[in-house]
Amino acid sequence: MNTKNKREKIMDFLSQSTHELKNTPGVNNMYEHTYHPDGFGFAWLLRSEWNVYKKPVLYLEDKNLEKFINTMVKSRIIIGHIRNKTYGTASQKNTHPFTYKNQVFFHNGWIKDFGKKKSLFLEKISKKYHSFIKGETDSEHLFYLFLTVKDSVSREPINNGEFMNIVVKEFFQLLKELKLNLLINIIFADEKYIVVSRYSIFDDTFKEREKTPLSLYYDNSDGVVISSEPITTNYKLIPENSILIIQH
Repeated sequence: MNTKNKREKIMDFLSQSTHELKNTPGVNNMYEHTYHPDGFGFAWLLRSEWNVYKKPVLYLEDKNLEKFINTMVKSRIIIGHIRNKTYGTASQKNTHPFTYKNQVFFHNGWIKDFGKKKSLFLEKISKKYHSFIKGETDSEHLFYLFLTVKDSVSREPINNGEFMNIVVKEFFQLLKELKLNLLINIIFADEKYIVVSRYSIFDDTFKEREKTPLSLYYDNSDGVVISSEPITTNYKLIPENSILIIQH
């Protein structure tokens, strides 16, 4: 958000798709991948509208990427994702971000035994969203579960900031009540807010190292940069089980 050298940051981020060693200072867990060949996607804000470009391939294989980067760098807010698939094939429908009515959603993580939990998700997701679920990923189901919770929260008489705070708290509370084991670094964005989490939910059968949330770093020395691996020099590790709500 509102940073200089956007093109350089985009390329530094994309290059993490093929690096040989993970770069997660201060985080010691068993989950981060060094290779993300299964797709990439971006969302960027222009005139209060989210624009999206995504492909189910390694970024180096996309001949049109440069054209879209030229468009993206005109935006003050850019969000990106690189994918190493867990559930679902490398296909357009499974590539992040997922979108619905000027709302975008990205997820880094996984839900343990999602294949067995999928029916539970569909029970909780509002039926009005079922026809919009096109892929097989746990991430897309999390998106529509988030929207279901968002729909259920009354906007009156609370202000917009408090409204989003309640939505996020109720969403994570629901995940706990469903007794899921999951890593859930998410980005949700609409026309006013961006929600970012560094979070995990695990029961006591997991070891402490297995419960560690995925890496996430923050730097506000030049605008705001939040990234799974540092792409700046002044980064700070976001504390475990933290949620950021940013008005943009």
